[in-house]
Amino acid sequence: MKVQTVFLVSKTLRIDFQTPYFRFFLALNGVELPTFLTSLNRPFEKFVKHLNQLTFAKNFGTYYSNKQALTKKDQPMKTTTFLTFVGDLCGKAKEAMEFYISLFPNSEIKSITHYAPGEGGGTPELVKYGVFTLNGTEYRVSESNYDHKWSFSPGVSLFVDSPSEQEIETLFEKLVANDGMVMVPLDNYETGDYGFGKKFGWVQDKYGISWQVNLED
Repeated sequence: MKVQTVFLVSKTLRIDFQTPYFRFFLALNGVELPTFLTSLNRPFEKFVKHLNQLTFAKNFGTYYSNKQALTKKDQPMKTTTFLTFVGDLCGKAKEAMEFYISLFPNSEIKSITHYAPGEGGGTPELVKYGVFTLNGTEYRVSESNYDHKWSFSPGVSLFVDSPSEQEIETLFEKLVANDGMVMVPLDNYETGDYGFGKKFGWVQDKYGISWQVNLED
């Protein structure tokens, strides 16, 4: 969400801003201005829901530059990492999500759906579909008790960049703890076989997920 213009007319604040799908013009008095400005930092869906809960509804007008909202078929295609826990890891999805959101700021479990009784692929205590975010980036998970012949592989990993050496070191230590495995020690690889940078490491965590962590210049 991008704020384009903010200007004060008498005691009324007028704000013109846009999202990927809408352009809004709002005029409101200053009574609940702090609450409104706080809502600007929320995800779009929560922001709209929040507007509906405010009591200054009569003091603002909302106008759309486009006549109709984009339907789902008009929205741009996007990709999301999907983690499927099978075999010995089946039953660990919720635990893994809780672990991962503890490692990054601005992270949360957004939703968990369990299997229905008798449903193929899992039992009611297993996660059929889950959504979580790591520092604002969305990930999806599932777990299945089918006898799958595959699981996670180091060939696919999550790559983390950070300008903070302390953050990189702390993250690496937490990921390798409790039966994690170091695949490339955290060290300086500006030259040599890897050439990623002055601080880089590759680790597989206790759930079998591989992570590459890199210190940005």
